[in-house]
Parts: sequence; structure tokens; C-alpha cells
Amino acid sequence: MYRLTDEQINYILDDIRRDGIGLEDLQYNLLDHICCILERNLKETDDFEVVYRRTIRQFYERELCEIEEQAIHLSTIKNHYTMKKIMLASGAISAAAFITGCIFKIFQLPGTIIFLFAATALMSLVFLPLMGITRASELGTRAEKVVPLTAALTGSLFILSVLFAIEQWQGRTAMWLLTVGSALLLLAPAYLYAGWQRQDRQATVLNTIVLVGFASALFFMIRIH
Repeated sequence: MYRLTDEQINYILDDIRRDGIGLEDLQYNLLDHICCILERNLKETDDFEVVYRRTIRQFYERELCEIEEQAIHLSTIKNHYTMKKIMLASGAISAAAFITGCIFKIFQLPGTIIFLFAATALMSLVFLPLMGITRASELGTRAEKVVPLTAALTGSLFILSVLFAIEQWQGRTAMWLLTVGSALLLLAPAYLYAGWQRQDRQATVLNTIVLVGFASALFFMIRIH
């Protein structure tokens, strides 16, 4: 079997880099694969350059950098589905913990706060942020992407505010004000702008009015309290 020289191996690696492969792991994986093919097919009398060009041409249709684009795309899809699995698992666990905590609360059993705290933490810090990120990644325009992100932020703040209020923790008023501010200053404008861009103006205005009314009611509840 033909053995490639160090000079030939370095030539292949430099050529791979010149052709637009920037990921180091991908560079060396591709190098190893090409070297294996060349050492299996090359003969002492063959022209290395000709056989190499014929071999590398098998890896792409137009340009070699297509391989890196495909690798990045596959990695993005894999990360997307991983986040979705974590999101669903955290949502199911938080719902189960909330139901269990409510049952414990009804029957005055010890451990209520543990279940409620776990449910609140998972819902506000894991489930809702991941839901906002995965939803935003599925949308097209930047205006549309902002809506699920701000909605997730507002929802997380709302859930945390409820926990602060139930447990009478210090800073509960500030948490409510953050929730109201997020709804009025971030979510409502983002939703109104995205809906206006989609030409779905009547439904967008009505939903925005409901959102503003809900946030205003929360603000008045804080002031009354």
C-alpha cells in the first residue's frame, strides 16, 4: 500500500484550508479520510496531484466549503432538537411538581415549598427561556424573533413574581414592577410591530390592548397592595 509523505499530507491540509474549511476538527477528519483513500488507490507510478484532485472532487458539487456549511447546519438542527427535548422534559417535570405541591398544600403536608419552588424554578428559568429560543429560531424576520423572546422573559418574571408574593420575600414589589415593565415596554411594542409588519393589524391591535390592560391591572394591584 502507498504511504503518503509528510510533505504530501501538509499539502492536502493546506489545500483544505485554502478551499474554505475553517473548523479544525472538520479539517483533520477530512484530511484523515482523504489520506486513507489516496493510500489505498495511489500507485508508485501515479501522479499524486492528479489522483488527489480526482479524489477530493468526490466530496462536493461546486466547492469544498459546502461540507462545512452542511456540518454547521446539521449541528444547528441537532442543538435545536436537543433544546426541544430539554424544554419538554422541564415543562413536564415542572407541571408534575406544581400539581404535587398543590396536593401537599391542600393536605397540609410537609415539603410543599420544595415542590412549588422546583416547579417555579424549572418553569421560569428553563422551560420558558428554551421555549422562547426554540420558537424564535423557527421564525423568519428579526421582528418576529423578538416576540417569543420577550414573551418568555415576561412569563418568567411573572412566575417568579408570584413565588415572591406567595412567600412574602423581600423584593416582591420590584419583581412585579419588572414584570409590568417587561410587558408594557418590551412585549407589547414588539408584538405590535411584528403584527403590523405581517399586515395582521386588527387582530394585533386587539391583542395588544388586552396585553396592556392585563399589565395595567397588575400595576394597579401592586399599588393597592
